Formats: sequence, C-alpha cells, structure tokens
Amino acid sequence: MAEIVLSNETVQFINLASKYSGAGIRDCIVEDDRVVFIVEKGQLGIAIGSKAKNLERLRSLFKKSVKFVEFDEDKTRFVKNLCKPYEVKKVT
Repeated sequence: MAEIVLSNETVQFINLASKYSGAGIRDCIVEDDRVVFIVEKGQLGIAIGSKAKNLERLRSLFKKSVKFVEFDEDKTRFVKNLCKPYEVKKVT
C-alpha cells in the first residue's frame, strides 16, 4: 500500500477550510494560485455556504482561488465532479 504524506501546509489548509465551512474535508490540492478541496459526499452546499459566504471567506483568507469538489465513491462521478463546470461525456 502506498504511503500518503500530507505537508504541514496541506493540513493547515484542510483544518481552516473545515473550521470555516463546517464541511467534512477529505483532501486538498494546493497550487500556486488556487486550492481545491475534496469534500464529503452530500456536503458541497455546506462547504460553499449560503450565498457562497464560506467560499468567499476562504478566498480572502488564502488569497487564492478556492474550489470545492464533492467526493464520490463512483470514480466516473468523481471525475465528472472534478471537471465541473465542464461536461464530461465519457470516462474510460
């Protein structure tokens, strides 16, 4: 089994996103200009917040673009969620 290592920065991003959004955060991808959070299935609306309040708060805090993606055990649906707002016609 592969070893998963999270950097201190990644752990801090996950903790802050969880604290400010109230959603379960499974993972995050930190890039130079954006952070992508993988949230538990069914918690996308909680993560974004009413009128995108949580999303805007995290953008301001991190000074980066922020995207939330809903996790799904079904790999095809998860890939489609990752690619939104683009429409994925087929995953092979």
